[in-house]
Amino acid sequence: MPGNLTTVKVWLFFIETPQGQYRVHFRSKAINVNAVAKAFNGGGHPLASGAFVPDLVTVGQVIEQMQAQVLAATAVD
Repeated sequence: MPGNLTTVKVWLFFIETPQGQYRVHFRSKAINVNAVAKAFNGGGHPLASGAFVPDLVTVGQVIEQMQAQVLAATAVD
């Protein structure tokens, strides 16, 4: 659904695992999300990547880095 909204640049899904860590799904139609996924030992493709993070503190860091990535990418547009 988020990908159908014209104003959405990227979207992230955080799914808590039974072990208490979080699986992160990074998605975008235009902005490279793989760089942020790699920063958290994940990876994938430029517009679809994933990672596992250990806790909610790290979830916050993922969000902050993705916001910075979006700002940097949209400043160029």
